[in-house]
Amino acid sequence: MSERSTIERLGPWVIAAGASLSAVNLAIWIAGASPLHVGRLALAGALGSPYGLAQTLAKATPLAMTGASVAFALRAGLFNVGAEGQVAAG
Repeated sequence: MSERSTIERLGPWVIAAGASLSAVNLAIWIAGASPLHVGRLALAGALGSPYGLAQTLAKATPLAMTGASVAFALRAGLFNVGAEGQVAAG
């Protein structure tokens, strides 16, 4: 089996990230704001202070753990449709 090149592996991810970033920036621009200014404000709010960083980590940790558990189950050959409910119950 031949190994795929880095561009072949990362190409779809880069295209998806670029398309989503473009769509968000377009929506911000249509709303009448500067996408660069909104991005700076978002970063400053999420990472610009110890409180903001702590809140970001507190909100992101359950989502990251849920994603890791679903990825682990999929690697093991299992399929779980109840991850969202399990997070809500937890």
